[in-house]
Amino acid sequence: MTSVPGPGPRVLIVDDEPSMRDAVSEMLQTVAHSVTTASSVSQAIALLSTTPVDVVLSDLYMPGGVGTQLLQFTATRNHDPAVIIMSGKPELADAVASVQMRAADFLMKPFSRTALIQSVERAFKSVQRERSSRLLQVDGHAKLLTAVERASIEAFIVALDAAEPDTCIHSLRVREYTMHLAELAHYPESELVQLNYAALLHDVGKIAIRDSILDKLDPLTSEERDEIRRHPIKGAEMLWQIDALRPSAAIVLRHHEHYDGSGYPDGIKGKNIPFGARLFAVADALDAMTSDRCYRSSLGYALASAEIQRGSGTQFDPEVVALFTQVPELKWLELRERADRTATQGMTALLQPFAGSISRLISFNSRENPPCADV
Repeated sequence: MTSVPGPGPRVLIVDDEPSMRDAVSEMLQTVAHSVTTASSVSQAIALLSTTPVDVVLSDLYMPGGVGTQLLQFTATRNHDPAVIIMSGKPELADAVASVQMRAADFLMKPFSRTALIQSVERAFKSVQRERSSRLLQVDGHAKLLTAVERASIEAFIVALDAAEPDTCIHSLRVREYTMHLAELAHYPESELVQLNYAALLHDVGKIAIRDSILDKLDPLTSEERDEIRRHPIKGAEMLWQIDALRPSAAIVLRHHEHYDGSGYPDGIKGKNIPFGARLFAVADALDAMTSDRCYRSSLGYALASAEIQRGSGTQFDPEVVALFTQVPELKWLELRERADRTATQGMTALLQPFAGSISRLISFNSRENPPCADV
């Protein structure tokens, strides 16, 4: 994948001919935020399942599948990229069928760079309009959380604050960092509310962990480590009980998975880890290393940044690490201070939705002693 700075679209090019993929990629280099390629429909579907994409450019006829299958996939799975169909042997019936399946455009090969860019820009603007409309609908739904859902979320927060108060402050910081990375990554607007909840509640499973383990100053035994490593599972199970938080549960379940498959609970790797969890992993590590722990003082930003970059491709997604390195230290400090200010205000009863910029969903009372079981 290649990328350039800027607010342009994230483009996926699907074509079985390498020369065509390369040519279209080259034409879009100066206007696209990122360009990813796939050689088949099945590979494209796998990428769409794990990677945020704004515009898909797909050949119509390829060995093993046709481009219109991507239209079917995005429609049935509620994915929101615009799909542009390309064909070197166009027939009227193909163009009509593509439009009926809500293709954003139908390009006949060969096409000019100008025609390609205009088509992609129109499709991207259409996607942005649709996402803005859906975001308003999501916000409206968030404001209308049922009394049971609202009470359940508040109960999780109160219980976590009582069991391990500094974890709550940590969660506020991680939420700020995660949402900033999400903004840089052009994370789908329609999914930001759930990412926000996941970042805030990622350690809720620690409620189910014995206090004797959470408060232990000595090194954990293998059995104790196994128990605390079940907190992502416990947390996901808790969130799954609330309809409004089920999408967040998938991120919570995977927030300790590593890009190379060495994490837990299931050892999945690469793009099989939800994108939100890959963003979160860097945010979580940053706060863990720049905060005091009972067994060590803060490592400081310089060392934390170096460790995150060293973990690129092993613990962390290289693309997310690249986003992290674009952010100056002062910005991270600003985000941390904003979270810490929120932590001093006391928990509010009202849950406000995430909309555009980071909102303060819930606040917590600040406590002094740092958590010890940092797993």
